[in-house]
Amino acid sequence: MAWYDKGSDYWAAWLGVAIYMALRNADRAPILRRILKLGSSTLLGASLSEPVAAMFGAPETLVMVFLVVGAHLVLDLVMALLSDRALIADIVRGRMGGGRNG
Repeated sequence: MAWYDKGSDYWAAWLGVAIYMALRNADRAPILRRILKLGSSTLLGASLSEPVAAMFGAPETLVMVFLVVGAHLVLDLVMALLSDRALIADIVRGRMGGGRNG
């Protein structure tokens, strides 16, 4: 089935999840970052919902909701880890053999 031929219930759920995810942290994140994360997570959910639903035998709309929310949470986690400069410095030091003594 083509991506545009999913039915109104699928796209209503997609829009509802997109709106919820956009408003979820509206007061903390800059608008451009929210738009990019929202776009990437919703597009991932819409594009992967059909094969994942076929793989698990689950309804495609439900799979799309879980994929969008999951992708958004993973993107949040990656952004939090990448913005923690001390954590990145510790990881680099550990890989380079310059870990903390003690």
